[in-house]
Amino acid sequence: MAASLDDLPIELKQLVAHNLESDKDLRSFALIARCTYAAVAGDNLSFWRKRFLQKYDPPRFAKEKPSRALNDLYQRFYQHYRKMLRRGCNFEHGGTSRKEKSCLLVLMDLITGKSRCVSAEMSDADARTESFSDKAIDLNGTATSKSMAAIEEFAHRSNLLKTMLKPQRTRVPSDMTPAYVAVLVTLSHLSFAVENDMPAPEHFGYGLSQRYVYATNEIQPVFTTEHGAKVNMQWVLHLCNFWKQNLQRKVESGDPFHTLHHYLPEHRPKGWSEQLKNGTRPLGKRWINAYGKSRAG
Repeated sequence: MAASLDDLPIELKQLVAHNLESDKDLRSFALIARCTYAAVAGDNLSFWRKRFLQKYDPPRFAKEKPSRALNDLYQRFYQHYRKMLRRGCNFEHGGTSRKEKSCLLVLMDLITGKSRCVSAEMSDADARTESFSDKAIDLNGTATSKSMAAIEEFAHRSNLLKTMLKPQRTRVPSDMTPAYVAVLVTLSHLSFAVENDMPAPEHFGYGLSQRYVYATNEIQPVFTTEHGAKVNMQWVLHLCNFWKQNLQRKVESGDPFHTLHHYLPEHRPKGWSEQLKNGTRPLGKRWINAYGKSRAG
């Protein structure tokens, strides 16, 4: 039997550290003694690789031979992500404030699977290996995403999706940054609150969204460049807002729309289960048409 912590193998001390959910508890553990600090900061920083993979999807360089340089990347990514997601920010400036930009950059990193938020500190060789793997597989063989779980937790704790198109004294819709609009669109499925214990979501800008939705292609084109290289994201955001309100409002007399409570969970809007890629993908076979009826193609 080990007489003290010093006598325990480093693997056991690292196992204890990995079971500390809170980063605050992890820091306290590392400060107990030299041996506990060595478990976290020694062994070529191997602890941080496992710690990162506990919370986020594995990067492509996970297949490469472990080294202190790669483990250092794991540590920097992990600490930066956790700090920004924990602190969060109050989204009231359409993504224009410094704090909002920092949070949006982390969210985009997790969405796209490319760690750019600390890449300025990397060498060129490191930057070429920073994109994440295609997907993670759970014990049941189903594609899942730890990064998506982290995004969902942040979105539900912050006001990011609660202020979609909310009027502010400091901005109007045209003042929203492209990154802010892109994140709102990409995470719009999280704004459909259908759980009974959740408060009814607030809705903003429905009249303006209606004008966007029913506008002709000449007024609101789908693509804003001649060769279709750039999507009209303002239009897409208003589409999301339009359907968000129609599918969540109370059914009135003669109202042709059905709320999301009428649909099974597998038929409701949901996020992706593997890394997003460039290019085209097959569309789903189940649609909700203009009168709220679910149809299978």
